[in-house]
Amino acid sequence: MPFVPNDDVRERPSADERGETTRNAGQTAYRIEPSRTSTRLLIGGWLGSIVGFVVTFVGMNTGLLHDAKSFMVVIGVFVAVGAFMGAFGQRAYRCSDVTCRALVPDDASVCAACGSSFAGTIKAGEWRRLQEEEFERNATAMDFPDCADCKPEEPCAVHAVM
Repeated sequence: MPFVPNDDVRERPSADERGETTRNAGQTAYRIEPSRTSTRLLIGGWLGSIVGFVVTFVGMNTGLLHDAKSFMVVIGVFVAVGAFMGAFGQRAYRCSDVTCRALVPDDASVCAACGSSFAGTIKAGEWRRLQEEEFERNATAMDFPDCADCKPEEPCAVHAVM
């Protein structure tokens, strides 16, 4: 039987079709470290207290807890466990690219969502400082005069001619 070419042969799928995103391939980004340990400690303690109150309520209704001292012990234990888990639990780093902000592992060298290469890990405050410095550099590089009559997106009569 002779070979008959099939017209339905499909080409190799593109990167977008395969789910690979490389829109920022070759760009540099940072892994932004999560919030401060003290913030995570407070949030963990707060969530632990909620769980402790629920367990205390269930214990009162089932008859397992009888006095105020046992209520406080149960709530205290859950607050301590929640605070410990919040402070020392696994951290969720984020990609610094403003169009991405995907969660990334702490050992990743490339963002799986956007394809940016990570230069390192920085704190959120350092990232804000870098953005401010970049904004200032870009603002000084622009050649726009300061004018009290100009409005955003609508220059005055003198600067409209430029």
